[in-house]
Amino acid sequence: MKAIKLFLPVVSLLFMAALSSCNREEGSRLLLGSDDAVKRSVVSEDGPRDGQKHRSSSNFSTKGMNKGKILWTCESDDITFDVYIDKTGSDDVFATSLFNTAITDFIESDKLYIANPANAKGDFTITYEIIEENAGYVYITSAASHLDGQDHRSSQNFNLGDSNHYLVQCPDSVSFTIEQDVTGSDKVVYENVKNGSIIQNHLTSNLYISDPTGAKSAFMVTFVPYLYTGRDWMTQLSDDLYLYELSIPGTHDSGTGEYVSAGISKCQNFSIREQLLDGIRYFDIRVDEELDIRHGSTDCKIDFSDVWNDFTSYLNEHPGEVIIMQLNSHDDDDSLADPLNSYFTNSVMWTKNYIPKLGEVRGKVVLFKRIRDTSYGVNVRSVWPDDGVETNGNNGINTFYIEDRYFDTGEAIHDTAEKKKVVSEAINDACKNLDNGKMYIIFNSVAGRGTHTPWDYAWGGLGIDPEMNPSLNNIFNGVDTSYVQRPLRIGTILLDFYNKHGNDDPHHLVERIINYNFSTPFINI
Repeated sequence: MKAIKLFLPVVSLLFMAALSSCNREEGSRLLLGSDDAVKRSVVSEDGPRDGQKHRSSSNFSTKGMNKGKILWTCESDDITFDVYIDKTGSDDVFATSLFNTAITDFIESDKLYIANPANAKGDFTITYEIIEENAGYVYITSAASHLDGQDHRSSQNFNLGDSNHYLVQCPDSVSFTIEQDVTGSDKVVYENVKNGSIIQNHLTSNLYISDPTGAKSAFMVTFVPYLYTGRDWMTQLSDDLYLYELSIPGTHDSGTGEYVSAGISKCQNFSIREQLLDGIRYFDIRVDEELDIRHGSTDCKIDFSDVWNDFTSYLNEHPGEVIIMQLNSHDDDDSLADPLNSYFTNSVMWTKNYIPKLGEVRGKVVLFKRIRDTSYGVNVRSVWPDDGVETNGNNGINTFYIEDRYFDTGEAIHDTAEKKKVVSEAINDACKNLDNGKMYIIFNSVAGRGTHTPWDYAWGGLGIDPEMNPSLNNIFNGVDTSYVQRPLRIGTILLDFYNKHGNDDPHHLVERIINYNFSTPFINI
């Protein structure tokens, strides 16, 4: 279940290619729509007028327009211009270095004019349009690359409001950094911001967009006040708890959610980012030598850098949380140590060889390695069962109970009754032996085969009985009856399609796993 669902307003950006007609009156262009309360336009020459140092248009007015932000549009992304205020004596500057789709605060004046245009190839039209302000929304427009004379900056300064969190809305292809304009060296506040990012608002003033990537033209960013209902569940737990003492929701073949089509390779509905927002903290990541994410022969259309960026962006926003990444190779012969070395040595990656306490690794990605050619990380490769169960795997430092019965066999329908039995045994062993120091890794997933997909095994298909996710719910019901102690360690449970079709899991499996960590439910179900 998603923490919150927002329906965002769409701001239409109407671009005027050219004036269909324009009249001359006393040597200057006549304003179009000069009485319109929402949208008006002015024509500018391509440089300062004769005898003028800055002015390139007649005066124009915003009087009588609705209040809100002003969206400025013109015929080309290459054109920049300023807006001045005509005053007796020395004119005032209202805005500088505006460009196509720039946004400014509202000003009420009938003495505005365009000044200092650059890169225009003749007279051009500027439309100024009111964007009605929604309560607390913040709008800013960024150029597709850094502004002239700037190494990084691509927007004007802007301020955020009073909301503790903001949801970012921008084109899907775009990512960018947010910096704060300070005396001396500017400060990077958020990195790898993109559509759907949730940022914590701890620096509200003199911010600007920098280093955009993936933009073909200027683009709008909307910051929407976000009521974050909280899946920061690890943040609430004691620093003294070892990871093996927790109940952790995870996903099997975590990278298959975003771009993989329905079939035997797809195991998730949601992206890595969305899984994190839902409270998932254990990720099954499989890479090839090019660092593409794969499930068997299927290319998941994302690579390791995409996963890493989602991980680090999330931890930057939620520094009290911890991510466990079980890293496996697409093919056991793949050589991955060299291409992954820069990640292994990154300060966000925790690569020691023992299972840590929460307090040691908040804000970090803890590496559980199944790849063969690196000494980094907690070694689970040496204790991993081959399509089965290892109840007492010891890697020389830590002990593991690993259930990974996925059925690498050719029968038409896999035996989900057997699978339910081994899952139930593992969970009950975790509940009965709370102080045994074992890390329980329990897969509730079954491999797709022939006409039956992982979704069929998770939620039901022809001839499949029982279905694994409803069966897990029944196992939890039994746990609730047999073990009244709370908090209760049930292990790390890896799921396929934990959210069913998208947001309609009737059993709230992820929420139930999280709630076992608390004496009273952390999430209301």
